[in-house]
Amino acid sequence: MRPYPAALLALLLAQPAWAQHGTKTTGVHQHAVASGQLAVDGSRLQLDLIIPGANLVGFEHPPQSPAQRQRLSTVLTSLEQGAWLRIEGAGKCRAPAITIETPGFRADAAGRSDDSHPDPHEHENAGHFGADSGHAEFHVRTVVECPRGDLPGWIEIELFEDWPANRRIRLDVLTDSIQRRDQLDGASFRVPLK
Repeated sequence: MRPYPAALLALLLAQPAWAQHGTKTTGVHQHAVASGQLAVDGSRLQLDLIIPGANLVGFEHPPQSPAQRQRLSTVLTSLEQGAWLRIEGAGKCRAPAITIETPGFRADAAGRSDDSHPDPHEHENAGHFGADSGHAEFHVRTVVECPRGDLPGWIEIELFEDWPANRRIRLDVLTDSIQRRDQLDGASFRVPLK
């Protein structure tokens, strides 16, 4: 084992990459592909995902019609409910805390993207994206607390069947014994943690 995993783990758990001032983890925006980080530290499991808007709602700009507003609202509700995340032995762990930011999906009266206004699905750091990125995204953070020493052996991230335009998730996994990148898709969405 390399001597630095604890430091990397602390860095990953401290702040998601998308919350850092204007820094994206993906580098290149690619439709149909989401990216994320999964870190396990002690009794805490934290999952951060960046999903292009086109993958889940079919557009990457502020909603321009009632149908688009409804689609965005429906997707946000579904993400917040968390049925897409399954955890081995979930009954032992506290229910996941899910927070979502939607940079690029807000518009001012003139129709320009404006993420500086509060939104029930956004946090204070959401304004760093949106207008300057040109691509609306979903930033999903999930935190799960489990009894110490009783972390799940796997999680499943099923963001494919209900959203066929989301074809792949590149996921960096970091635990005290694992450092790897997984490629998830509709046929393979289980992430082993042991």
